[in-house]
Amino acid sequence: MTGKLILQLSKAKDIKYVSAKLSFDDNSELFFKDVRKFGRFGLIKDRMELAEKLGVDPVGSGFTPKTFREIMHSRKRQVKALLLDQGIIAGLGNIYIDEVLWECGIHPQKLSYNIKEGKCDQIHGSIVDLLRTAIKYGGTTIKDFGYQNGGVGEFRSKLKVYGQKDKPCERCGKSIERIIAAGRATWICSNCQKGPN
Repeated sequence: MTGKLILQLSKAKDIKYVSAKLSFDDNSELFFKDVRKFGRFGLIKDRMELAEKLGVDPVGSGFTPKTFREIMHSRKRQVKALLLDQGIIAGLGNIYIDEVLWECGIHPQKLSYNIKEGKCDQIHGSIVDLLRTAIKYGGTTIKDFGYQNGGVGEFRSKLKVYGQKDKPCERCGKSIERIIAAGRATWICSNCQKGPN
């Protein structure tokens, strides 16, 4: 979500915002720096321990339209809150959820079980397409995400709604609004994404 993993072959001088550090036999060190403190760092013996805690991978073969419809219709939750839940679908964050819901014309506070099958299939397809495109562009750098070589995620230039408050909606021209949904800052077009009912 945020933060950086930095491998340094010598002792690091700047330890500001370091949440975790691993030291190796060759004197190299791996630092986890996270200014916003959203990230998590842990050691596990078997990666299956982590997999058991995470939901379906949205770019994996198990994320089918049928699976997604079952996820949506078996829960009575606001769609944004459901999509943010890493125990249900792993890897979706605030940015990509806002983009998907705008693309599909879904208000983030709409209850998941009320979303029709055809619209669920549209959301599913949008999630897969958007994530694959974002991966192609190296992710989305807004504030502090970056690569050790200084590179940043270039998908920011493709954002239609996230962080676009007061800019015109590319679909209808109405100003993008910022609201709070699922406890998170959320960007919507209230014309394209009608109220939650």
